[in-house]
Amino acid sequence: MEKVNIFYTTASNDIDLESFVKNLLNKKGVVCVNTIKNVASFYKEGDRIIESVECIFLIKTILNKNELEKILIEIHPYEIPFIKEIITGKTNEDYLKWVMKNL
Repeated sequence: MEKVNIFYTTASNDIDLESFVKNLLNKKGVVCVNTIKNVASFYKEGDRIIESVECIFLIKTILNKNELEKILIEIHPYEIPFIKEIITGKTNEDYLKWVMKNL
């Protein structure tokens, strides 16, 4: 294994954050989830601009996009979640060793 894949998604600040993160971490191949709470989000829906408060999730995994997308679609509270792979370079060797020990 040369790298850890990182994916970005958001969900409402109102979700059970701990339950969502633990559900992700219990999936084989997901090793870490970073959360950023209370992010102001603005988006267009029809002719309206909607404002909401969300959490950002950075998911570190050895899974590929299709594999993680299947998991997120199954457990994500949004009907249509945003799922984006963040393209990165190689991961440092010590972290890769830690990942392999903790999968």
